[in-house]
Amino acid sequence: MPAKKKKTNLTAKRINAIKTPKTGQSITWDAEVQGLGVRVTAGGAKSFIIERWFEGSCLRRTIGATANWKLDDVRQEARRLHRLMDQGVKPPTTGGGSAKTKVSEVWSEYLAAHVHRWGDRHMRDNRYLARAPRDDKPGGILWPLLQKKLGDVDADTLIKWAKGALNAPSKSKNSRGRHTALRQGLMRFRALWRWAYERNEYQDVMNPPEMFSHSDLKALKPKVHPRHDVLEKEQLASWFGAVGKIKNPAISAYLQILLLTGARRNELSKLKWADVDFQWKSIHLHDKIEADGRTIPLTPYVEHLITRLSENNEWVFSSTRSEGGHIIEPRIAHKRALADACLSPNLSIHGLRRSFSTLSEWIEMPSGITAQIMGHKPSATAEKHYKERPLGLLAQWHRKLEVWMLSEGGIDFDAEAAATGIRVVK
Repeated sequence: MPAKKKKTNLTAKRINAIKTPKTGQSITWDAEVQGLGVRVTAGGAKSFIIERWFEGSCLRRTIGATANWKLDDVRQEARRLHRLMDQGVKPPTTGGGSAKTKVSEVWSEYLAAHVHRWGDRHMRDNRYLARAPRDDKPGGILWPLLQKKLGDVDADTLIKWAKGALNAPSKSKNSRGRHTALRQGLMRFRALWRWAYERNEYQDVMNPPEMFSHSDLKALKPKVHPRHDVLEKEQLASWFGAVGKIKNPAISAYLQILLLTGARRNELSKLKWADVDFQWKSIHLHDKIEADGRTIPLTPYVEHLITRLSENNEWVFSSTRSEGGHIIEPRIAHKRALADACLSPNLSIHGLRRSFSTLSEWIEMPSGITAQIMGHKPSATAEKHYKERPLGLLAQWHRKLEVWMLSEGGIDFDAEAAATGIRVVK
């Protein structure tokens, strides 16, 4: 053994009582058979392992999950493995996986394990990157890696794959459609590998995740170039004028509210009528960071835009064309509005969220209030632990920013008169 370890007389009751560690793993060693232990990972997986010195290094093998082995049988198996090593025979890997297991099989398990934790968009992106070739169309960037066997994937394999992806022909003129896909594919494949490496059935048959730190592979990873598309103060009038003329009232209101709230596009497109509190002037957004979501002020003009929409179904921004019942893709209408306003076509939907943050500095809105409204994760210690601003304080600054934006945008809006309006229910 590499070091003297505390041992206990394992029993079925004691094995069941072993607690799951918060991070990493814990090992409880058996007092009867040397090198036999029960390993528990932070994910809750519990298995029997054997560990001893063999040919100058520490060798560990997973025997199997505790739920599948009786204690007497696993002790007998551990003694058999000891006899093999005493004879100079290195025991083969055991458990549910082998070096010949295809990566695609593990990928399927990985997706199934996260189906209830990931959003629809993230799941679709994963499947798109791993799609199989079809007719004359190439497969997703992850497809070649998924066809390999676990034992064949190492740093050299990843480097060769990345070089091939960068040199593959593509129709795109700028990045040739490769850089974003490679960056996303590498990030998702690394997440898969780390997940699989923590599973007992795969850990002994695959290379450790440190292979992703190889300097040659890191050099091939495309760098992220942050976008700087924002609406300038002087462009607000043109933008509001063009977006206000969009014929689809749901898309017109949606785009304006994106700018006025700094919300993420998906959390706003999935806003339900039940999430809007007209009495207490608040909107509850299903935040991708906070599990419970976040509540932001319902400012007067945003309320005005919402109350002008018909209540066709449960969604505020309803659509009869989408399967989900709410708007999905507002980019076409937005690009047309940008063209009508003679503004840059590079202003993205996410650029409206970025514009909210940038424009808030004109009224010197405290950065912590901007971050809380936008749903940014706090960075400073004081923000994390001590400041959770009430809705009233957020509303005070949020209304001030809305008034300033409308003034710069040439919108003549009387909040008191609008408050007497009637919401249309269809």
